[in-house]
Amino acid sequence: MEFRTWNFRDLVFFDDHQSELKRLKQALKAGFQNLIFEDNYDTGTGDHYSLRQICDQSYIKGGGHSCYRNGDEARIRSERKSLWEKAVDIEELCGEGNAWW
Repeated sequence: MEFRTWNFRDLVFFDDHQSELKRLKQALKAGFQNLIFEDNYDTGTGDHYSLRQICDQSYIKGGGHSCYRNGDEARIRSERKSLWEKAVDIEELCGEGNAWW
């Protein structure tokens, strides 16, 4: 189905806990302009990349995540990892030079 041929306004509501940047790019590529994201996690929280974290990149080292091994985000992620094997901890998230992307 070619969504660009639709003559009415669409609203896309995302609540799938996937990267909001990825979903934004996909929606715009498909021709959608009206988007709502259910979760907008603060930097250092949440289980996916949010628009708020994207906006935090200009002043948070690590681009929206705190890559400090002794920081709150590292502690929270470590606790999650111990309870859920698919959770991402700081070692997996942060690469060389603390640039996780």
